[in-house]
Amino acid sequence: MNKKTLALFLVLSLLMSGCAMGSGGGEVEGARFYRVENTAAGSGLVRENTDKPVKTVEKMLSNLNARPSDSTAPASLPEGVNVGFLGFNEGIAEVEMSPEYLSLKPREKLLTEAAVVLSLSTLDSVCYVDISCDKDFIGSFGAEDFLEVDAMCGGYERIIKLYLPDSNSEFIRPRSISLVDKGEADAEELILQQLFKNIENGMENTKILSVTTENGVCKINLSEEFYGAEPAGSMGGMVIIYSMVNSLCRLKGVDAVHIKVEGNEVTSYGGFIPMWPLSENMGLVRYE
Repeated sequence: MNKKTLALFLVLSLLMSGCAMGSGGGEVEGARFYRVENTAAGSGLVRENTDKPVKTVEKMLSNLNARPSDSTAPASLPEGVNVGFLGFNEGIAEVEMSPEYLSLKPREKLLTEAAVVLSLSTLDSVCYVDISCDKDFIGSFGAEDFLEVDAMCGGYERIIKLYLPDSNSEFIRPRSISLVDKGEADAEELILQQLFKNIENGMENTKILSVTTENGVCKINLSEEFYGAEPAGSMGGMVIIYSMVNSLCRLKGVDAVHIKVEGNEVTSYGGFIPMWPLSENMGLVRYE
């Protein structure tokens, strides 16, 4: 675990002490949403799975805003706090917190933001969540902003967002992936592992020889099997490369990506000639 990941883990572990734990494992067949729970041990985030799928932002927000008829049952958000839907544009869900959000203590604000962002991020089409309150912009968040919070709330299971090639390798689609991480790999390596597994076509045989992030550039060294999955055309090559670049650039501190194979720079992939390092290219992304 590198220093920046370890520092984040220690800070959030301290902040999230008392967070309710649940069972981890696998992709969820139904829906998933998160709620803030207050107990004698303190407030924490709880992950909830349901039997029925949820496909729209409006429905997910309805789950978050729901208040149980049984007064002893926990609500999804702190007392008096609601979240409204402002719109959806190119993978960004715009929401507004009710004014009560502003009076929350820092810990409760963090948990509330995490509940909203992580819940919406389980939808494939939602890549980022813009939060505002009382007409003031709070920030733009992705699931990666709450990786450790998510992990502490259920067997080190996390939601991450990948950008995967479509079936014709003409563009990229966002997809939410649920994985179990026991802290044995950094986030960069986890993302690459899941990308290769989901791209398939021989890509799953590619080994990650090393991955480090320095001065905003994620430097990757892969095994020769990476070329074994090389597509026939330059468009396919570009889509695969940017699937990696876009997915990694979601992480804080990663602004660009530089890929090598067996220590040698990738000069061409399927005919696509990259100019390293590469920053994200959201023009290739298509949303549901």
